[in-house]
Amino acid sequence: MLPFEASRRLIGPNLFFAGCGAQLETCGITADESLIAAWAERVRRARTRLGWDAGAVIARQHAKGASLVLSAPVVVEF
Repeated sequence: MLPFEASRRLIGPNLFFAGCGAQLETCGITADESLIAAWAERVRRARTRLGWDAGAVIARQHAKGASLVLSAPVVVEF
C-alpha cells in the first residue's frame, strides 16, 4: 500500500498560493521534519533537472498525515 491517499493538480489559485501546482496527501506515515525536509530537497532537485524556476514548496501537517504542495508550471504537449 502506498503512503498517500490522494494527489491532484492545482490548476489555479488555491489555499496555498495564487498559481498552479500539485498536491499530495500522505496517510499512514508520520510526516516529521526530516521527511518533509527530504521531500522538499527532492522537489528542488527535480525542478533543477526539469529547468523549472524555483517556487513554493509547502508542507502542512494535520491529524491524518500531511499535505505536500509545490508550485509548478502548466506544461502542455500535443
